Amino acid sequence: MNTSICQPLSNKDEISHPFSLYSEKILHIRITSNSGGGYFSDESIALADIEGKSVNTPTFLMAALHNEEFIKPIGELKRYHQCIDAKSFKALIRKLQKLAISSTTSS
Repeated sequence: MNTSICQPLSNKDEISHPFSLYSEKILHIRITSNSGGGYFSDESIALADIEGKSVNTPTFLMAALHNEEFIKPIGELKRYHQCIDAKSFKALIRKLQKLAISSTTSS
C-alpha cells in the first residue's frame, strides 16, 4: 500500500489516499483523512467503480488522482479533467503488483 497526501481540488486542507491492489489486478483507492472535516466514505473503491458513497468522495478521489498525475485540468477549466499518460502512476501500479505477488508467494 502506498499512501499519498494532497490538497482537495478546492486547494484547501489536505487529504490522505492510499492505493492498494486486490487480487493482484484490481487497483483500489481509499480516502483515509481530510483535514478540512468534509464527510467522505473511507472504504476502498475500485477505480472502475469510482462513484463513491458520499457526495464528497468523488471530488476527493479526483484530487488524489490529480496528485498522482493520472488526470489534469482541461485548460483553464478547473472542474473538467482528462486522463494523461502518467509514468509515475503506472510505476506505482507495477510496484503494487510486485508487492502483491511477492506477498502471495511468501505465504
